[in-house]
Amino acid sequence: MKKSTLAISIMFVAFLLLGCVFGGAGLLIGGGADLVGWLREGNLVGMRGVSIDSLVAPAIRVRNNVIAKTGSTEAKGVPETEDLPAGEGSVALQGRITELQALVDVADLKVEVGGSDYSLEYEDARGMTYSLEKGVLIISQREKTGVITDGGEIVLHLPSGTMLTDASFSVGAGDVDVDGLQAQNLTIRVGAGDFRLEDCEVGDLNAEVGLGNLKLEGRVTGNLTAEVGAGNLEMELEGSEKDHNYSISVAAGDVKVGDTHTSGFGAERQANNGADNWFILKCGLGNLQIEFDD
Repeated sequence: MKKSTLAISIMFVAFLLLGCVFGGAGLLIGGGADLVGWLREGNLVGMRGVSIDSLVAPAIRVRNNVIAKTGSTEAKGVPETEDLPAGEGSVALQGRITELQALVDVADLKVEVGGSDYSLEYEDARGMTYSLEKGVLIISQREKTGVITDGGEIVLHLPSGTMLTDASFSVGAGDVDVDGLQAQNLTIRVGAGDFRLEDCEVGDLNAEVGLGNLKLEGRVTGNLTAEVGAGNLEMELEGSEKDHNYSISVAAGDVKVGDTHTSGFGAERQANNGADNWFILKCGLGNLQIEFDD
């Protein structure tokens, strides 16, 4: 299935489901103009901080972030970007990379750790640009047409033992595969795409999933903040459930941590295990699951 068809289908189904849920709520409470405010305040699920906006906000934020920032390097003060040439090829990246920013709308991105060189491989990566200055590598999609098309493929190679201070990924409807990443701080935002992260080791992790899918395997040693709209987030982590503290809130979806389920309208759970870090988990209509190997 083409990315355009897949993304449109996912969005249609998700918003149709939202319409059914909120339409039914409107009938129960009398509808009218007051319904919007009632839902925005979070009264549908009876919980603080989860409302109609929060259910679709991750997907909207990701899409807006990609459209607004792709091709722009003003925030980091990088003066110029380089276009990836047409066809197939590779680019040697000169200098050590300490920070990675990837802003991708529809392209497929792979990050592989191994070997001794920094390089980019590409194939039909239309509209893709990159810049590297002062250790900050930015990979972005320059085209801002808003039209979903195939965006080619990019493979980023990092040397063995690379530890990034910060890594961030914003993905619209593309596919991302990351293998062996180590980062002190990691941010992942997925709109309607698929993101797979294997054999990772990260400190603090911030993950947002709108309508897509995120699967992560590895180790998280710091704090985790995860927000799921109508998509899916799965984690397989080293250690045990009691290695972390938890704050869980659910609108209408399902959260499973180890052997413990938290689901239903407005469900909440707090668990202080005396650990040094917290997992703050919010789920709208989707699914969030964390399993441990111990």
